[in-house]
Amino acid sequence: MKYITKDENISPQDKPKVFFTCHPDDVKLYFKKISDMILHYADCVVFYEENPDKPEDEENFLFDLTQMNLIVIPVTAKFLYQPCKARQDVLRIATEKHIALLPILEDSSMESEFNRICGSLHLFKMPNLSAVQSESEKNLKKYLESVLISNELVEEIRSAFDSYIFLSYRKKDRQYANELMKLIHQNDKLIGTAI
Repeated sequence: MKYITKDENISPQDKPKVFFTCHPDDVKLYFKKISDMILHYADCVVFYEENPDKPEDEENFLFDLTQMNLIVIPVTAKFLYQPCKARQDVLRIATEKHIALLPILEDSSMESEFNRICGSLHLFKMPNLSAVQSESEKNLKKYLESVLISNELVEEIRSAFDSYIFLSYRKKDRQYANELMKLIHQNDKLIGTAI
């Protein structure tokens, strides 16, 4: 997966993770507009695939997806009516894994069709970027603040741990690393350890 941050010199380490996906034909229309808006309101990393239907690393794509704090999807007619990985796989995984979703409607007339096809989810209307700050943008800002953890809260959480372990592994061994982390946290003496 590729990613962007507010500043290209900023490391994505320890920042909330947002994944942007959509119908492949909608990437050029919405990626920059939506990712800029999210980065304006949240200190996070926006991950994406240049071709959402053909991830660069298919083997790790689904696991990487489960590590996201939020998944953003512009809802267009193509997303609703044409086959695409965003609707068929990403939406399903986000729901199963309880990952926060931010479906943004291109046109509010699509709301009932989205609910019929994808299930009843909270939807956001595409903000009007020409307005000073539209109601949609205010709602988006509130939502991002409620879903993505601030740097101050991250530091507070870090200070609550007694010790730290750095675990290095290859992407293809991620499953074993997760099993090892579970084993470490099952040990009563290591419960207060951050990995």
